[in-house]
Amino acid sequence: MNLLRNRAESLPLSARQFVKFCIVGGMNTALDWTLTYLLFYHSGFPQLVVQQVAHLLGSVNPSDAALFVSKCIATSVAVCNSFFWNRRWTFRVTGRDGRRRQFIRFAAVNLTGLALNSIIATTVVAVLRGALGFEGDPPKLVFMYGLATATGIVLFWNFLANRYWTFRVKDNGG
Repeated sequence: MNLLRNRAESLPLSARQFVKFCIVGGMNTALDWTLTYLLFYHSGFPQLVVQQVAHLLGSVNPSDAALFVSKCIATSVAVCNSFFWNRRWTFRVTGRDGRRRQFIRFAAVNLTGLALNSIIATTVVAVLRGALGFEGDPPKLVFMYGLATATGIVLFWNFLANRYWTFRVKDNGG
């Protein structure tokens, strides 16, 4: 264990932060995907929401809309968990100073990430479902591929924006 710790400590700060960010991200991705899956396939809640606003959706496939709702709810829960762990462990921010500003910035970064993630996941699933000729709910493998594709793309946006904006350490010049 000490060998692993020594190797990790020999990495540049940005590399250590990226590894920690990926660990926290992995934990929150598991939370996000599990909640998305449970909401979409087992709760009926997103489908209920879609039924209530069907008149606003126009030609949007109800299954796509339900996936979008599921993804938004699950990602919101994961983002709150992510703020706690990234602030305390990844970027080692302590104390209350700036916490509100950081949370607002973190929320802005993650709302952008949420929009990107939801749009990418929904688009990938819709395109694959159409290309493979499926109607209604997508096969679970297509569903998971859409989530994985979106997560992989949004990972880099979230890390860079949080490292250089949300949790940026001010230099001595102010």
